[in-house]
Parts: sequence; C-alpha cells; structure tokens
Amino acid sequence: MDGFEDKFTEGSNVKDILKGYSRRDEIVPEEAPKPVKDRRPVTADMLVYMRKKLEASPRSRLAKALLWAVALTAFWGSFRMRELLSQHVGSHDHTVTLTVGDVGFGTRPTRRGAAKVCTIRVKSPKVAKMGKKGDEMILFGIKLEDGSPHELCPVEAISRYIRLAEDAGVLEWDQPLFRRGVGQNLTMNRMNKELGLIFEKLMGPTERIINHSFRSGLPSHMELWGFGEAEIKGQGRWNSRCFERYCKLPGKRRMAISQEIIDKIAEMDLLVDPR
Repeated sequence: MDGFEDKFTEGSNVKDILKGYSRRDEIVPEEAPKPVKDRRPVTADMLVYMRKKLEASPRSRLAKALLWAVALTAFWGSFRMRELLSQHVGSHDHTVTLTVGDVGFGTRPTRRGAAKVCTIRVKSPKVAKMGKKGDEMILFGIKLEDGSPHELCPVEAISRYIRLAEDAGVLEWDQPLFRRGVGQNLTMNRMNKELGLIFEKLMGPTERIINHSFRSGLPSHMELWGFGEAEIKGQGRWNSRCFERYCKLPGKRRMAISQEIIDKIAEMDLLVDPR
C-alpha cells in the first residue's frame, strides 16, 4: 500500500492540489463591488466652472467652442445627448443625430425687446412626437443689461462654434452639427470622457458627471424656483401628456416661461467653483 500511495501522489494533478492546499491562506478574497456613483446634475454654477476650465485648457479654439456649444445646447434644451451627438466618429444615424440642416436662427419678441433665438429640430424623440418632422425646441438668447451676450447664452455659443467650424471647413448640410474635424463627429463617448476630465477635481468619490447630467440641470433649477410639474416635465419632455399640454399653452405663455427662466439665470450670482 505504501508503494501504491507513493506512486499515486507522484502524479502532477495531485501535486498541484496539495500545493494549492498548502497555500490556501494566500488566496486573495474577492473584491467588494464598487459603489455606484451618483449622477450629479449640471447647474448654472457648474457651467461657469466648465467655461473657466475650457478657457485655461490647451485645447484648440474650435475644440473649446465645440464642447461649450454642446454643453449649453444640452443644458438649455434638456436634451438627451443622443439627440445631439452621433455614436460613431465617421458615421451617424440620420433619423436621430442633429445635423447642420436641423438648426436655424431668427428673432422673437420678448419683454426686453427682440431676442435672438436658435431653433432645433429634434428628430425621433423618445416621447411627444408632435409631427412628422419631430419636435422643435427654441433656445432664447440671453443678454446683459448693456445688450451684450450673457456668458451662458446658448445662441451665442452655438453661433460662435458654427463660425469657427465653417472657417475650418468641417460642416456639411446633411452631416452632424457637432464635429471635431473633417469627417470626425463628436461622439457621446468622447463627450463623456471630456466631462470626466473637466470636472475631475469637482467630483467627490461617489459622484460623477456624464452626458445625462445636463438633462436634469435646468429642471433642477425650475423646481427650486417654484415652476409647476407640467412646466418642468414639459421642459425635459419626460411625459407626453405634460409636453402636449405645455406645447398647447398660448405662445405668449411659453415665451413668458422661457423669459422667466432666463431672467432668473441672469440674476444668479454664479460661482466659479460651485463646491
């Protein structure tokens, strides 16, 4: 029997088992699951912080203008980022992605006189399809008392980006509006990475800022300012019934809501570091 045991234990499998058993105390326990990070909404203060970080960065003028235009468009329109950006660098879904031809400029009357506006056609929206061409969102320009654009003016940001992009020759009528270069779309994934770099020092260990953070930014302000649930949901297009009810409000009332939001943002004492 002794000879049989010696012969049996010489097998490589058994040796490996015995070796593993002898090192059982060295086994590393499984890592605990990483905590889920809370998504923090992008507020007006955080936009100012973002602007300062962009100004101080080594990015090109076009890259800075691009990121800033996307941020203000997403904030003021409470857009889903897939409605603005492509998923791929070299191609896009023409039924969803915002193209150059989906954007227009004009003026609308307000309490402060004529205001510049940017109209954006939202294609294939998740809710509240108001017609075959999609929903039309209107972004109002924001002016200071002296008539100059407010630093958070979306119309100024989009206009400036378009001027620089046209000079660089990167815009085509039927191609995505937001592009990093010729044939290079700004993707949702790239935007997320850029936000991570910009807000890195602002976030706590359990916080994060991603594309979807812009969607809840303006509605968060509206809740604090006492706007009604239908108006807040209408801004974010979260519920088709509320959005239809919002869109059926008289044009003057919808314009008044937009103007009230603009006035409140303009009156805020915005912080450079919102921590």
